[in-house]
Amino acid sequence: MATTPQTRIVVIDDDDAHLDVVSTYLERAGYATTGFARSRDALYHLIDHPAALVVTDLYMPDMDGIELVRRLQTSVPDMPVIGMTGQRGAHPSLFLRALREFGAVSCLRKPFDKDALLRAVRAALG
Repeated sequence: MATTPQTRIVVIDDDDAHLDVVSTYLERAGYATTGFARSRDALYHLIDHPAALVVTDLYMPDMDGIELVRRLQTSVPDMPVIGMTGQRGAHPSLFLRALREFGAVSCLRKPFDKDALLRAVRAALG
């Protein structure tokens, strides 16, 4: 699949290994990716360079995923967001409910496999 500006996905995760894995899965599926380890850096980038989709970790040291989604909906409305969480002991649907209030379309529980990620991405992109 050839990538276009409409298929660029921004991936945000403070865990470098997970950021690399998610980006690799997406690139091998034909998407262009831009990765960030800090939510604020990604937010500033997205304001000037909107992407087709954002895939973000929920728990980040500088700004959590819920705050990021809230700010994106204000700055770059209608950009779909998929949340990711590795939080133990918490059910992903609770995070999804909180994220959906601010516009997230899906939430994946880490670790997830390539197929789960790609299904969520295809659903988010329509």
